[in-house]
Amino acid sequence: MAPFKNIFFGGFQSIKTNKIEKTALSDSGAGISVTVSGQKVFEPGNGYIYHIFTAPGTFVVRYGGYADILLVGGGGGGGCGTSTRRGGGGGAGGFREEPNVFLPIQTYNITIGLGGSGNNGPGVNGTDGGFTYFDAQPVPTGGVSFTVGGSPVTTLSVGGGGYGAGPPSTAGGPAPLGSGGGGAAAGGAGGLAPSPYGNPGGGPITVNPPSFAGGGGGGAGAPGGTGGGPSSPLPSAYGGDGGDGLAAFSGDTGIPTDYGTFGPTPGRWFAGGGGGGGTSPIPVYMGDGGVGGGGGIPALGRTSPTPIARYDGLENTGGGGSGSYSPFQSGNGAPGIVIIRYLVTD
Repeated sequence: MAPFKNIFFGGFQSIKTNKIEKTALSDSGAGISVTVSGQKVFEPGNGYIYHIFTAPGTFVVRYGGYADILLVGGGGGGGCGTSTRRGGGGGAGGFREEPNVFLPIQTYNITIGLGGSGNNGPGVNGTDGGFTYFDAQPVPTGGVSFTVGGSPVTTLSVGGGGYGAGPPSTAGGPAPLGSGGGGAAAGGAGGLAPSPYGNPGGGPITVNPPSFAGGGGGGAGAPGGTGGGPSSPLPSAYGGDGGDGLAAFSGDTGIPTDYGTFGPTPGRWFAGGGGGGGTSPIPVYMGDGGVGGGGGIPALGRTSPTPIARYDGLENTGGGGSGSYSPFQSGNGAPGIVIIRYLVTD
């Protein structure tokens, strides 16, 4: 790797690292331009620099080099159920990590997947989350390919989470490149081959009770939980828990705590599924939100009734929204995120 070096041009710092050169601000006098829309740059002293996008922007590479890239899609919105069957939680956005991506000199466009919407109409589905992209910027002759796993590509993408189902007979939304939504009839498929970036949503414990709770949305690290029913290990009123997400870059603790959530292991967690709606008339029986930003009652919160039923996914985690039942609003999914990190060396 090239040695780390700080150079100042016109009062702005240029960082040469692993032959990727970045500036924290635009500096046309040095021939370097970085668009900072949606981007924050961090150097926590652990040997990496991090560029974090929570909104659309561009990543400009002055000299080619290697980087690790995480993309998280937008979480699905929770479904709003009926008086007898509760809505499923939204699935988490897809979680895709690509290590050692070789990035040649050019500008890369970043698109952040939006979260799907919840609703408060009886028996109405939520909506799917949006795709997140990292693209070689088109030019008159086309963008230059970059290398992922030894193969040339011009784009990296990951899908949004599937919607949580509202109608009693409807399964949660499928998400081939994310996690499926939960439902009162069945969970939506998620993480389909050959790119399993998520897991399926949860369904009911049984197909024939007089009333039952909604399943939880799938998460990047686990499927959505089953909604309660007569033979459920959970009390029948409880919605299924959202599936847990994953820790970014295998638990890298250099990512600032402003992004993602804490989890059972070190690092920042993303892409948790939304909790399913519960059958009780009090929203406290909603399923837990999956670790990594899924909307829902926290595990310790079920003992106290709460006056609201809507729990959105945590901002820019790709978490799914919670399920509910009419007239309560179901939760919105959270937008996704892109994190790019690369090594610094002395």
